[in-house]
Amino acid sequence: MKELMPKALFPRGLFLLIAFSALDAAAAVSARSYFRRPDALFASGQAHPSDLERRKIREFQEINYLIQKDKVAMKLATHLLLRDMDLSLRLAHAKTGEVAQVIGTRGPWAFVSSQGKQSWWALNEGLPIPDDRGLAVPLTRVQLRAEPEWKTGIIRAVDPLTKLRLIDFRGDWALVSLLTDPAVKGWIDVNSVLLKADFASFILPIEGKWTPVRYRQGAHLVTSAGERVPIERVQSMMTRPELGILTQDLTAQGLYQRSFVTIKSWESVKWGVSRLPGHGEVYWKDEGKTPDFKPLISEQVVSFEEILKKPIFSVAFHPNNPRHGIIAAEGIYMTSDGLNWTRISYFGNDNLPVAISAEHEIFVGQYRSTDRGKSFLPYLKWEQIARTIDGQGAKGSRLMRLVRINPLAARKVEIEIDTGLKTAKLVGSTKFGLVTEWKTRSK
Repeated sequence: MKELMPKALFPRGLFLLIAFSALDAAAAVSARSYFRRPDALFASGQAHPSDLERRKIREFQEINYLIQKDKVAMKLATHLLLRDMDLSLRLAHAKTGEVAQVIGTRGPWAFVSSQGKQSWWALNEGLPIPDDRGLAVPLTRVQLRAEPEWKTGIIRAVDPLTKLRLIDFRGDWALVSLLTDPAVKGWIDVNSVLLKADFASFILPIEGKWTPVRYRQGAHLVTSAGERVPIERVQSMMTRPELGILTQDLTAQGLYQRSFVTIKSWESVKWGVSRLPGHGEVYWKDEGKTPDFKPLISEQVVSFEEILKKPIFSVAFHPNNPRHGIIAAEGIYMTSDGLNWTRISYFGNDNLPVAISAEHEIFVGQYRSTDRGKSFLPYLKWEQIARTIDGQGAKGSRLMRLVRINPLAARKVEIEIDTGLKTAKLVGSTKFGLVTEWKTRSK
C-alpha cells in the first residue's frame, strides 16, 4: 500500500527525459542569437548571454528612423536622411533658451558647443534658430567655382555631404566656404545642394509678415500664394522637424535621392561585439537595454497641410522658440511643436490678428493669454481706444478695427487701429493685465 502508482507508468528513462527537456527549455530561453554582421537577415548561432558578455571586445549604438512615405512605413538608418537640425549652424535649447553652435549631428542627437563647453542635445531639446540661414550640403560631388558662372575656373571639388557655410547669393548661385576651413571659398549652384530653406514652412521676409511656404525653387522660396521670395531677403524661417530628405537612392524601397519623407519616431539599438572560439567576431543585440521606438511627434489634431488649405489671415511665432506658434485661418490654431495645430474653440471661425511675446504672452485680437493659451482675457477696452484716438482732434471714427499686434519688451504691446480715415498706432503696458493707459503715435 506504500506505492500509490505502479512504477511501470513512470519508467526511469522518462524521468530523465523530462529533466533534460526542462534544462533544454531553460537554455533556449536564456540563449541569445548572434549575427555575422549587424545587417544580416538571419542569425548564425546562439550563445549564453554570460559567454557573450565575457568575450565582448567592443560595443556601439545603431540609430534608426521609423519613416513614412505615401502611407508606407519602413525603418531607415539615420545616415540616409538629412533634417533641419543637420543643416543648422545654431540651435536653442527648448527648455533653457540657451543658444549653442552645432559641431555635428548623429541621428536624433546634436553635438553642440556653448560657453566653452561641449555636450550632446537630444532631438526634442534642440530648436533651429529662426534667423539662422543654415548650411548648404551637396548630395553628389560638386565644384566650387571662382565666379557664379559655369565656365569659370574650378577652385576645389567638394565631396557629398560636405557642410558648407552660406555667405551670399547671386541669382541661383551661392557663395560658400568650407565649414571646416573658412578660407576656402567659392560659388556653387544652389540647385545642386540642400539648404535649411528646403525645410521651411513659414518665412518672415525683411519687408513683410510671416508667410507659409510650399517649396524652394533655386534661390527662391515659393509661398502658398505663388510668390517667389529670394532666400537672401528672408530674415527668419520656421522649419518642419518631422521632414527628412533622402541622401541616396533606395530603389528597393521605392525611394529616391532628394525625396521627402515623414519621420514618425526613432529607435536606438545597442550592439555588442564578441569574439567566440571557432566563430570569430559576432554581433548581438543588448536586448535588456534596447529602448523601444521613441515618438517624435504626437497624435495630430490639425496637420500643417490642412492649415495650408485654409486662407491664412495672421500668423506669429515665439521669438525664441520657432516651434511655438499661433495662426488665424478661419479659426485660431496653436502649435507647440510646429507639426500639430490645435483649434481654440473659444474664437469660433474668427480671423483675428495674433502675436506672441518673448514673455509667452499670446495675443488674439483684443484678448491675451498668460498660461500658454489655456485661458484668454481682454487686455483693451474699445471705448478707451476710441477716446484716445478721438482725443487727437480728429472727427469721430466710423470704424474701429484692430489690424496688427506687435509685442514689445517689458510687457508692452503696440497695436494698430484702422479707423477708416487713418491708421493709428497705440502703445500700452500689459503688466497688470488690462491696459489702463494708451499712448498714440499716428501715421
